[in-house]
Amino acid sequence: MRKSVLLKVGMGVLAVAFVCGCAAMGKGPTDEELITALLGKYKATGEAQDIEGSMALFSDKFEGEQGGKDDMKEFMLEAKDMGYLDDMEVILDDAEITIDGETATVYPMEVETAMGGAILELTLTKESSGWMITAMEMEY
Repeated sequence: MRKSVLLKVGMGVLAVAFVCGCAAMGKGPTDEELITALLGKYKATGEAQDIEGSMALFSDKFEGEQGGKDDMKEFMLEAKDMGYLDDMEVILDDAEITIDGETATVYPMEVETAMGGAILELTLTKESSGWMITAMEMEY
């Protein structure tokens, strides 16, 4: 009987320690923090003309003015080859994140290059791998 009581007490202590440990870890980053991190990666990869890095932020379900994800990659590679991405700067100062459940929009994002500028509106969707860019509209 004594062994049974000690076992139950020991299991209770472990359960309490587990719950307290999980609570101490916190819930992780918020959706807004995750989206802000994605935007930081978009800015860094864009300004570095890292097309592969940029495309890693796009969902396989992406649809934009140029078409799907593969079409967007081709568009970006051609723009890079023609020098349109030279001196690229992605300006996020005025960008507002609006989250509605599993989707979010980011607007306005300014992109300035040696060839001119554009204003972007991104649509993001929360997928199993995290927030991904699923649509983009550009105003020139």
